[in-house]
Amino acid sequence: ESLRSAFAQPGITMEEALRRYFHAALAPLRHGELARQSVRLHIREMLEPTGQWERALDKDVRQPHDALVRLLCRHMGIATADLAVDRLALTLSSMAFQLWGHRDDIEAIKPELLATAEAVELWADRMVDYALAMIAAETSWRHATLAAARAPARAPAPPAPARRKTPKP
Repeated sequence: ESLRSAFAQPGITMEEALRRYFHAALAPLRHGELARQSVRLHIREMLEPTGQWERALDKDVRQPHDALVRLLCRHMGIATADLAVDRLALTLSSMAFQLWGHRDDIEAIKPELLATAEAVELWADRMVDYALAMIAAETSWRHATLAAARAPARAPAPPAPARRKTPKP
């Protein structure tokens, strides 16, 4: 399943879409050396561009991002995406792709985190939980910000009356 199609199905829940997305994004990591070579090719393309990345940008990067933004907007009740939604979408997708770019570091620190297909599947499942928590935090922040913006401005309280000192007898 493509990363874009994980978000595009009508009526799909956020949790199910994220589950499909993270499992699809991490699936190649179950293939060991093939995934490592793919990352190396990607990094080489960034360092010595051949034009391949530009050709793949729309299909492999922009379309999945836009689909995730639309799903987030629908889930969060947002009519038009803003920069905060794009930021959230990029943060969510970066969780999966961080593993790709830092696989050697992870294997040096805790090789068992990526050692088996089951370990990769568990990581994908946990990313779903992390992503749902981030979405809930962003939704809460948006509601609090909106509520504060809608709250009527209160007039400053009048100063307290000056207290008179009573002379001591």
